[in-house]
Amino acid sequence: MAVTPRNEAETIISYDPVTKQWHYYSDVPAHNRKWQHVIEPERITVEDNGTISLLEGTVTGSVTISKKRQMTEEQRQAAVERLAASRSNAA
Repeated sequence: MAVTPRNEAETIISYDPVTKQWHYYSDVPAHNRKWQHVIEPERITVEDNGTISLLEGTVTGSVTISKKRQMTEEQRQAAVERLAASRSNAA
C-alpha cells in the first residue's frame, strides 16, 4: 500500500462515551510513529521500509488537548539561557 497523498491524509481521534474509550485512525506516517506506543492496533499497515502507513485501534493511554503556552519575553529569554546552559554541560 502506498502512502496516502498529503492532501487526502487524515488523522481521527474520537471518543465513545458508551465504552469510555478513545479510538484512533490515521494514514499519516508521522502521526502513526508518534502514537504507535499507546495504540492497541486493530488494523496496521507497515511498508517494506518500516513506515507505518495506516494505524487504527484503541488508545490505551489518555488523550490530552491543551492550548499553546504563551511565554513573556522574560520567560522566553530564561528558557533560552537554561537550554544553552544544559547544552554546554552536556558537551
